[in-house]
Amino acid sequence: MENVSALLIVKTKGSSSWKGLGTKQFRMMPRIGEFIEMNDDAGIGQAYRGVGILHPTEIASNMGDVLVVYECDSTELRQRLLNS
Repeated sequence: MENVSALLIVKTKGSSSWKGLGTKQFRMMPRIGEFIEMNDDAGIGQAYRGVGILHPTEIASNMGDVLVVYECDSTELRQRLLNS
């Protein structure tokens, strides 16, 4: 399976603005409501929830935009999911 590239755009904890984090590789394009995990500067996993996906219309491009908002750290998210 070929990876897909997407421009990752995030809204972080305590922020009211969006910030582009550059191009990221995914095994498949994340969907709205799904979580992605990235390490912060300290190497601690942080969970972000997908809130918008923009797919390209150009056939030659497999890169879209993924908009995510900060949810919590990854450990807390796993606890939430296990307790639900």
